[in-house]
Amino acid sequence: MAALAPHHSWLCQDQRRGSSIPDRKPNSSMICEVSSSERRRVGFNRGTLVASSRSLRRRSNSHSVVALAASGSNGEMSELDTVLAEFMKHVDSTQQMWPLEGRKPTALMPPTTVVRVQMDALMRNDWPEEDSGIKTAFAFAMPARVEEILSGKARGSTSSARAWNAAVRYLTLEEFGNVVRDPMYSPLLNFSEWEMVSPMVFHGPGDKRGLQAVQVTYHTENGDEMKRIYTFCLEKVLAGAYKDCWMVVGLRVGDYANV
Repeated sequence: MAALAPHHSWLCQDQRRGSSIPDRKPNSSMICEVSSSERRRVGFNRGTLVASSRSLRRRSNSHSVVALAASGSNGEMSELDTVLAEFMKHVDSTQQMWPLEGRKPTALMPPTTVVRVQMDALMRNDWPEEDSGIKTAFAFAMPARVEEILSGKARGSTSSARAWNAAVRYLTLEEFGNVVRDPMYSPLLNFSEWEMVSPMVFHGPGDKRGLQAVQVTYHTENGDEMKRIYTFCLEKVLAGAYKDCWMVVGLRVGDYANV
């Protein structure tokens, strides 16, 4: 893991802008078209969550397809992989809420979708169970010694994952949750609206690293509406059970994708 850390230490200082290029699926020539402004809205009525019908659309066949996609692939794009990748592109472009069984890394999931899945989950942190959003974010955080994990090892058996803050350290799920609840990140829990405010910006050798800025709208304890921008720092895993998966290696306060 030592090789994964240095290139992220410059994110808060380096003002160079990466290149914005189309997001390509692993082992595929297909292009994922990403809107620079995408939104999720949710309201609360006496503690009851009321979401838009578009966001809550669920179809049984959608669940089945994503469940297959979440199982991963052997590194080669089969005909089924191609169909699944096209389906993920459709879900991504139509801004549908991601099904629960799809809330884990898969090589077919583009980096923009990795961000969207986490934001949708964090927006309703305690649905369908307590801290589901935090658990989803933990599932997409880069695990320790990720490239050493043998193929087929389940995510649940990984005991620690990369912290969101600038320090290069790995946390248990409980520790990770405490970081998310810190005032720096707490606006990301049960917020009312979010949008992407930058394209996915790729950088580094082989464009294996990416930056995505998002803006959240949330309410303080006093009921005041506030906005805050965060930048997801992602990296593509090159080997092991998570090969070709995009994982989060940091989340910074501020916009580092549009500099």
